Amino acid sequence: MKNRKIMKNMKKIILFFIFVILFLSFSFSIFAASYEQTAADIGPGVFADGSYYFSSTVYLGTDDDPGLASAYDPSVYISNGDNNYGLYVKEEDGEAAIFAYATSTDAEAVLGASVDGRGVKGTTQSSDSSNAGVYGYADSGASGVIGYDASGSGIGVKAYSSKYGFYTSGADYGLYIPDADTYGVYAISDSVGGKFTGDSYGVLGKSDGIGGYFSGDLVGVYGTSSSSSSLQCGVQAYNSDSGYTGYLGCSNYGIYTPNSAKVGSCSGCDIAEHFLGEQLEPGNVVVLDPAKLRKVTKTNIPYNKLAVGIVSTDPTIIMGIDDGIPIALSGVVPTKVIGTVHIGDLLTTSSTPGYAMACADMQKCQGAIIGKAMEEHSAGRGTITVLVMLG
Repeated sequence: MKNRKIMKNMKKIILFFIFVILFLSFSFSIFAASYEQTAADIGPGVFADGSYYFSSTVYLGTDDDPGLASAYDPSVYISNGDNNYGLYVKEEDGEAAIFAYATSTDAEAVLGASVDGRGVKGTTQSSDSSNAGVYGYADSGASGVIGYDASGSGIGVKAYSSKYGFYTSGADYGLYIPDADTYGVYAISDSVGGKFTGDSYGVLGKSDGIGGYFSGDLVGVYGTSSSSSSLQCGVQAYNSDSGYTGYLGCSNYGIYTPNSAKVGSCSGCDIAEHFLGEQLEPGNVVVLDPAKLRKVTKTNIPYNKLAVGIVSTDPTIIMGIDDGIPIALSGVVPTKVIGTVHIGDLLTTSSTPGYAMACADMQKCQGAIIGKAMEEHSAGRGTITVLVMLG
């Protein structure tokens, strides 16, 4: 009987504890559901959901003051100490090793700052040219990479490579510069200012001012084309207003234009060819030297049928060998004359070395005419403008 009473009391005690436990669990759940944890409530550390809160900068690796400006005051400061890296993250699943996300349009997901070094340095050991040390990607119309020089005295983007400093493919434009203040491309070199190759165009430049401006101590622009088509050339120039086109460095021609060609801004334009010669001056009338091919000398015989032209003062176009004396074969040039000359007189060689005279005997002048006088000249020696016309 006594044992039965004890058992009955034990059951009451157990039921009481079970009731207390259930009550406390229920009350705690209601309390927890109505209480929102905040950083101020729990202080620095870990939230219930596993996120972390730091009321001030937390130092990892070292507690030395980084000495950063207030604009760069970090939540977590990591120093490499004596190690190679302050933070090393390895990724093996084909995703990003570090993912940084910025929600503000004015914020940077990743900001690299440096006092005297590099703000951000990206390296890769891949031999695939499609990979990169630094890769910029945009899928909504923004720029993949923007380089900006705030001081205006540095460089926005500096590219260096043993092969290509800048390389692009698979785009409408290899290089597109929409709103440069002065030059779309400004290239300076001690050798070649610009070298551009392409199956169609090496360079396509559009501008309200100058499409392309290149300067160099040797060559300003060097354009090549491997096409055998006569209209696929190293350089093609086109004017959309007139519809005129000019070509340089073509398979059949050095210079070609299907439209009219014109050389302007010259006083006394002429076409000249290089000949060998000695002790010659601009304006001298010269004749062929029978003793040596392509050599000329001053004339000293009247009505000399070996007359070849006049030494050009400032030739517009020069043909022939690379070096020598430019002899005007066509155009207008200053010419040394002797004796009385009237406008329209045909000129021939004279006995005065290097000087022309008016043709007084048309029969003797045949084959010895070097030009037509465009100015008057009185007796004695002088220089007048002459239209070169050999005959």
